[in-house]
Amino acid sequence: MGDESARQLTFDVIDDAFSQRRKMLRKVLSQRFGGSEATERHLLKIGIDPTLRGESLAITDFYRIAEYARGL
Repeated sequence: MGDESARQLTFDVIDDAFSQRRKMLRKVLSQRFGGSEATERHLLKIGIDPTLRGESLAITDFYRIAEYARGL
């Protein structure tokens, strides 16, 4: 799954997703993507429902988010 920087960014996204209890992805990732609305747009672009919570995602989903964020 990519290089060391991809691995680290993936775990940073996972940390973000679980940093606040019972919050949706669009809220917990909003700082990374520039606000809740921007986060929602970005997640939808890669096929991830922004209303999900971190526990609903597989590791491959977190990797996809991290790779997308790295490309911004």
